[in-house]
Amino acid sequence: MRVYVYHKYYSNFHFFFIATPLKLGSFFGYLAIFAAVAALFNARMSDRIKKRASFFYIFAILNSLSFIPLVLSKSIAGWQIFSGISNFAFGLANPFNLAMILDHNEHDIMDVMLGRQVYSGLGSIFIILFLLGTYYITSSLQTALIWSALVPLSYPAVAYCQRLYLKK
Repeated sequence: MRVYVYHKYYSNFHFFFIATPLKLGSFFGYLAIFAAVAALFNARMSDRIKKRASFFYIFAILNSLSFIPLVLSKSIAGWQIFSGISNFAFGLANPFNLAMILDHNEHDIMDVMLGRQVYSGLGSIFIILFLLGTYYITSSLQTALIWSALVPLSYPAVAYCQRLYLKK
């Protein structure tokens, strides 16, 4: 179960607010600018400080929390602002998600990446079933989306409980 699975899920939610191709293109251009800024910021800071553990936990939690206001957004302006923040947080967290897997692998890199993809697919299936179950129980799409926004918080918690980055 990886955090980026949830980001992909929420990116499909854009179509509730954006109806024309021009607005959709400009919106994704806006998100691309945020992703580029996040990548540059992330590379500079991590090269300067050289502590992956703190970057991993801070950015994984920030990325997880950035989904909550996205779910609660009721207007196109709010959606754009919170999508930008979420995309920025995703750009900060994603390199450390991959680095953590590569740093703690003791096997062939192909096997590790294959396992990562399998668990990513299982995480996608899990969140879809979780959303459907929550919606079925509560009859509220908002409640289901809020719970699914909270699920990514388990990722840094599980990494911490497994003592990842605490050993090195």
